[in-house]
Amino acid sequence: MPLKPDARAALQEENQQLDQLIAISSDPWRSFFARWKVNNERLINNSNDTQVEQELNEEINRLQDMINSIKTSTPGAMFWKTSLNEDKSATQELLAKP
Repeated sequence: MPLKPDARAALQEENQQLDQLIAISSDPWRSFFARWKVNNERLINNSNDTQVEQELNEEINRLQDMINSIKTSTPGAMFWKTSLNEDKSATQELLAKP
């Protein structure tokens, strides 16, 4: 699926939220959010839409593999399954529907 015209703006908005989380968190959360922000910045600064699309599709597939690997329905498992599904949906929102 092609990249939405506003995908980079959406990633920039997410980075602003990550800045707020980085400011109030402590390690290891601060490091986690900072790495996420660096990845977003790399995508924002990549002017090759095809490469960005490919990376986003790879991330969607990776997230689905992680979701599929969760085989139990414990509260912790369900938390991660839900979180990963939400991340997958947010990533899919950066791509235009065919």
